[in-house]
Amino acid sequence: GLRVGTEPDTSESNFAVVNAAGTLGVSIYVEYEYVFGGVPTQSLGVTLPLKVCVERCSSADYGSRHFLYLIGDLSLVVSPTAQLVRGTLTMDGFWTRALGIPFLQIGDIMLGVDWDLKSPIPTGFSLGGAVCLGREENCMNRVPPYIEGRVYVGVSATLPQDNYFVAMVSELTVGGIVALVSDYIPELRSLSVPARLAESGVYPFASATNGTDCAGSLDGYKDSTALDLECFAFLSFSPIKEQTLSFRSGDVVIPAGVALQGRLNFLGWEIAISLALSKKRLLVDAWMDPVDLNIGGFRMRIGNHLEGKVAVGGARFLVDLGLAPPSALVDIGGAFDIPML
Repeated sequence: GLRVGTEPDTSESNFAVVNAAGTLGVSIYVEYEYVFGGVPTQSLGVTLPLKVCVERCSSADYGSRHFLYLIGDLSLVVSPTAQLVRGTLTMDGFWTRALGIPFLQIGDIMLGVDWDLKSPIPTGFSLGGAVCLGREENCMNRVPPYIEGRVYVGVSATLPQDNYFVAMVSELTVGGIVALVSDYIPELRSLSVPARLAESGVYPFASATNGTDCAGSLDGYKDSTALDLECFAFLSFSPIKEQTLSFRSGDVVIPAGVALQGRLNFLGWEIAISLALSKKRLLVDAWMDPVDLNIGGFRMRIGNHLEGKVAVGGARFLVDLGLAPPSALVDIGGAFDIPML
């Protein structure tokens, strides 16, 4: 594609035509897209980015003012099957202490509508956003306790490549919820939660497998892994292509196909799964902690392998099959022991 635009407004005003990166003002673009399995499209559009002050706007210290970045986009999308007018509005960045609530931060909101010129009603839409519960400094610097959740969805009746869905949540545990609430209800600070109950909840899959660093800032401009899906438990679906949703805090990249990742901890016992299914790859990576069963005096322990007559470790099931290029990795480990034997 090709994009040309005006110089950004760099004045210290409360309202300016400039994007979050500070690099572009009003711009016009032309794009062509061809996706295998989708519909080829040509787009002609205009983008208007705005910086609007919403808090401390009269402060003499310009750096202390709080701005929201709003991006409006209007385009004509032409394909062999449809001629669409597409409009989108994005709030790029976070509104901290939203609605005057000190523990509520909302942002990276998008809303879009597609309208086929031959249709009396809209033929597609996109919407989504992020919510972070916790103190502003915890959310913006991704320092616990905080809970961040995001949902984005796109639906199109005319362009199949524009259908997608992703729901993602950061670490969500009983202990984390108690810590958040205790910040605002002092009476709960003396509440003692048993360790196994406190750690019960949902975790990202990556934090237990490859040491991914999920720290980072939500207030930077694509300088962190703040939106790395490896740092969230998530479910996603995009049948035709990989989707990229760009925000000030980074890109949300939705993989092609179906994907699911996360860990579930219940009173200290964990089960985890990473699933990816697309035209190029099948991945199932699942494991669980050892299981001790005692049913009516009948005892059995399920683990990964036997050491002597005792099952140890957690059962593991890994199948990773690649189609382009061809590859295969299989690792299945499971064993059980019955003490009476």
